[in-house]
Amino acid sequence: MEYRKVTLANGLRVLVGEMPEARSVSLFVYVGVGSRIETKDDAGTSHFVEHMVFKGSAKRPTAAEISQVIESKGGVVNASTDKEVTVFWSRLPARHYLVALDVIADLIRAPMLRPKDVDSERNVIVEELRMYRDQPQDRVHTLVDELLYPRHPLGWEVAGREEVVLGMTAERLRAFMERGYAPSRTVVALAGPLRADDAIAAVDEALGGLAAREVVKSKPAPRPGKSHSKLLGKRAEQTNLCVGWRAVHTTHPDRYAIDMMNAVLGEGMSSRLFLELREKRGLAYDVHSYRANYSDAGHLVIYAGFAPQNGAEVLKAIMREVASPRRARAGRGDRARPRLREGPHRASARGHARRVGMARGARALPRARSFGRRSLRAHRRRDDGGHAARGSRVPPPRALVRRSDRTARVARGDRARRRRRCRGGDGVVSAERTLVVLKPDALQRGIAFEILSRFEKRGLRLVALRLLKVDRAMAEKHYAVHKGKFFYNDLVGVITASPVVAAVLEGPNAIAVVRLMVGSTRPHEASEGSIRGDYALVGLRNLVHASDAPETAASEIKLWFPDGVVEYTRDIDRWMTEDKAPS
Repeated sequence: MEYRKVTLANGLRVLVGEMPEARSVSLFVYVGVGSRIETKDDAGTSHFVEHMVFKGSAKRPTAAEISQVIESKGGVVNASTDKEVTVFWSRLPARHYLVALDVIADLIRAPMLRPKDVDSERNVIVEELRMYRDQPQDRVHTLVDELLYPRHPLGWEVAGREEVVLGMTAERLRAFMERGYAPSRTVVALAGPLRADDAIAAVDEALGGLAAREVVKSKPAPRPGKSHSKLLGKRAEQTNLCVGWRAVHTTHPDRYAIDMMNAVLGEGMSSRLFLELREKRGLAYDVHSYRANYSDAGHLVIYAGFAPQNGAEVLKAIMREVASPRRARAGRGDRARPRLREGPHRASARGHARRVGMARGARALPRARSFGRRSLRAHRRRDDGGHAARGSRVPPPRALVRRSDRTARVARGDRARRRRRCRGGDGVVSAERTLVVLKPDALQRGIAFEILSRFEKRGLRLVALRLLKVDRAMAEKHYAVHKGKFFYNDLVGVITASPVVAAVLEGPNAIAVVRLMVGSTRPHEASEGSIRGDYALVGLRNLVHASDAPETAASEIKLWFPDGVVEYTRDIDRWMTEDKAPS
């Protein structure tokens, strides 16, 4: 990944990646300060600051003005806070990127921090804390952090303590920014169709005047605690389990080997945990592993959500899979290598993701979970890789946390399967068909045909289309593979709630192409640019169903279109499907 790196006179670093093929610019400002530098008396201040700067700045005194100046240009602006970093970012059409730079620079340089705004935002943050405390799939991750990093800010909730938030004042927020927002701990990263010299000059003009100051030192990471388990229980339908180990820090030489282990163990739908606990045994809907790296510490966590009566079996299966890599054949790891190797190349094709890669390459951004100002906190459940412990034996888990509740996020599962590309004698890649169902939420939001147009623009041909209200009998046939699972009734209830649009799309590799365009079942994990990544927020409202394999597509098309599809050709088809040079 090529980029320009310049350090300004005040110590602020600027990274610029020129992407002439792009049409938008992504701008990220990473400030190397987060909840880790806090104490019990000011826990949550960094997160409160991130909220408050959006209430108004010197040039734009109201929250509405800040949002409108970006959104009126077709862009988006947001922020997030983590343990060691606070991130302000924007993405908008290239010709307007200087507007985004001016907005974010003004937030950092001259926030209003009015007492009346602090009073109103205080209640918002308290409700945010209470909301996530009531969500077991979030709460369980906070508890495992507490056990991995006892009596230390790395083990605390980033949003802080309710009593601290209730006592927050504008003066304390301003003092925190003066103390923590040092230019030498700040990185500005831009990527898009821009000239590096112009971008660097613009950043220097916007933020080069920030006064240099001494960097606040954080408390060293503690040793793991002696307590190895924590249990919170109440009557419920699902248990949420985390098993965690301490691992390695950001620059440790073993981090790449551990990334490989995580990819094999719990990253993706071909991972050992997913295949064993979900596909083979049907014990859990959501099971995965993730890791976090900090400047001097790190950890691996495995998460699973399951019926309470299956707890012993799930835990036993998890520990068996953790122990299995040292007995495994090389082939399993070999299959994980392409995903890890190609990850940076995929990221480099997206300006938004490329900013993160540049900042990490400059060692400005810790590789850790983060959550955001609005609803980005779902990212706490998973990050972009994983770490596990090394050695000839598997160490005991440093944390075991269980939490039960009546809520469970469910959605139709993904099965990642690929087909070989087959050519006919004329060099045309053979076509296949796939079913796409635009769920009730897509129609209710008025974006059904916007989604369909994406598939057509990609080159897929529409061969069947219908608008219908699905009855329970048809829904039960469609979701028969999930009958008996705890989320089955939710799936049936959602798809029968309102009309849907069903379509059959045809084209080379149609099943794989559509699945990639749709994105991950869990929208908060879907990649930028995918349908769910752009339009959806939660699993039961993930907009689209798409067939996951040729045999599934055939049966689903027969169910949804018993009268068959329409056979026809288009003049442009040869320009989309011929895979040979002109004769």
